[in-house]
Amino acid sequence: MLSPGRAVTLGLAIVGGPLAGAFLTVLATRSFTLETFGSGSHSLIAATGGILMGFGGVLALGCSAGQALIGVSTLSLASLAASTGILAGIVEVWL
Repeated sequence: MLSPGRAVTLGLAIVGGPLAGAFLTVLATRSFTLETFGSGSHSLIAATGGILMGFGGVLALGCSAGQALIGVSTLSLASLAASTGILAGIVEVWL
């Protein structure tokens, strides 16, 4: 969100650039399609996973990438526990 009177920064360009590029590509190729889940249960599973990831990020005091990259490198016990949980969740999904 850009407050009135603030200059456009790199952060806004990083968000706006890909959106503008995708929009221009869709216009140029005329290939716009809507993607949906195959069933209602898939939507529910995805929504539940997103909610759990949000709660996990708050409980772990940061996002999963931050926990894995920064926290584990400092041998933080909370980050080690969070990364173990993330990896266990990935393994469970693959099985």
